[in-house]
Amino acid sequence: MKKVSGYTLVEVATALIILALTSPFFFQGFNELQRHVQDQPATIDWYLMLRELENPDHRLGVAMKYDNQERGVKLVRRPMTPAEPPSKIYFLSYFPKAQWLVLKTPNNGMIHLMRHVTSFKFTRDHQMTITITGGQRLRARLLLPDVKGEVSHEEAPGDSTRLSH
Repeated sequence: MKKVSGYTLVEVATALIILALTSPFFFQGFNELQRHVQDQPATIDWYLMLRELENPDHRLGVAMKYDNQERGVKLVRRPMTPAEPPSKIYFLSYFPKAQWLVLKTPNNGMIHLMRHVTSFKFTRDHQMTITITGGQRLRARLLLPDVKGEVSHEEAPGDSTRLSH
């Protein structure tokens, strides 16, 4: 008589019961991991934006705040030597309806830095605070120098009603 190898009905039932009892814990961990991965892109965008704004190759400096410090900041590309005038002007602007934080030029060129921004604040000591969709709050002090003196006679791009589009 040949012996057939395999599992008994009791062994299979025991394995299924153990699997049924432990599977909710695995799925809970998987759901937590998925939620954590979805939170990461905003944080990554934040650090990439800070890195670009503070990049020494860009030579950006803070010229002035505009629109009650709530909508944006005027940034200037600093010259290579003190005798040269600033070469380019940018506006770090917040568009609340679109929930964007952008770097804008006076001739309406635009670089989107972050999306899903529900609030933006920039203080005199260069403390930038944003809140993104979901309530996560991100804060950093920009390591950009102040640019003293008259930089340009150009104003912020458009009026405050245009900034809120």
